[in-house]
Amino acid sequence: MIYLDNAATTRLDPQAAEYMTALLSEEYGNPSSAHAMGRSAKSIVESARRSAADLFRCRENEIFFTSGATEANNWAILGSAMQYRSDHRRKMGHIVSTAIEHHSVLRALEAFEREGGSYTLVESDSRGYIRPEAIKKAMRRDTFLVSVISVNNEIGTIQPVGEIGELAHERGCLFHTDAVQAAGHIPVSLGSGCVDLFSVSAHKMYGPKGVGLLYIRDGVKILPLLYGGMQERGRRAGTENVISIAGFGTALESARMNMGDAIKRVSQMADKLIELLYTIPGVEINGSGLEANEEIFDLFNTRHPGIISATIEGVNAEAMVIALDQRGVCASAGAACATGVSEPSHVIRALGKTEEEAKNTIRFSIGRYNRMEEIEEAFEIIKECVQQIRQ
Repeated sequence: MIYLDNAATTRLDPQAAEYMTALLSEEYGNPSSAHAMGRSAKSIVESARRSAADLFRCRENEIFFTSGATEANNWAILGSAMQYRSDHRRKMGHIVSTAIEHHSVLRALEAFEREGGSYTLVESDSRGYIRPEAIKKAMRRDTFLVSVISVNNEIGTIQPVGEIGELAHERGCLFHTDAVQAAGHIPVSLGSGCVDLFSVSAHKMYGPKGVGLLYIRDGVKILPLLYGGMQERGRRAGTENVISIAGFGTALESARMNMGDAIKRVSQMADKLIELLYTIPGVEINGSGLEANEEIFDLFNTRHPGIISATIEGVNAEAMVIALDQRGVCASAGAACATGVSEPSHVIRALGKTEEEAKNTIRFSIGRYNRMEEIEEAFEIIKECVQQIRQ
């Protein structure tokens, strides 16, 4: 099997798997317990928190573990909204986001609207790039939060979140970014203070499923989503998932140590696949190649090193995914969370594509465990599948 769906989920880091397996039968203490086994479990959680702080260049007390990025995104948006309502005599206020966000952001915004709030979705350009001036134009007097995805999960475009965060702060707003496809894949620094809330999922960066984190900048106030015990310094109730957090910590440390080499290798493989795909008539690659000048992302361009979105004329993406799967290649017709939905991708449609073009768009996402020979083998299969479907 050639796995080219790393944006959906990644293989668990072997060191993380080994560490989690060793802990499964031994470290069953509750991190909130005062005895030795509780203290041991607590030390595992805090070690992972240090690894997150080291990777993202922030303070340990700014890291809060969650069940994943869906919870983190919901907490950032709805927790901010509840805090604003509490501070402003139950007024709901306004949020600015974008039309190319992940569904966990878009659905949270819809829930906010049902409670009486309002939001504006800023459109991207044809490459999926969000212009900071468009965000500024959308802000109102009662805007309290701006939420912009760091790296789009379908097309890989990296956004100017540093500049957007500064604009938000100039207007007295909080700035949140869904950083699921950025964390562990490109260098991130939260030390500049331009980001207030930052969501991460472990399984998108070679950690286990069911765990993630929300970075909350020191001094930022948002209300909890979950109430109960005093875990996570009283801001996220529920006994910590110690084993998964341990694996997450290992993945975070591995990303910190190996990122430079991984970016180079993944970029080379992605560039090769793009070069080969362009030899097929009627292929268009979606996304951005603009030069970036960012405080938060130290990267040479604004495309995720491993995400490739290709619109293939005359080739239905769902049929293509099935054909590839039958030949041992894993790819995706869009975001994994949307599988089974007949609607064309909202992200691809936001680029100005027709409904048919959106339905003809497939995503290949390369990870650090792929090899160049796999890319070349996969392309031959892709070419055969395109010919078969077109015929």
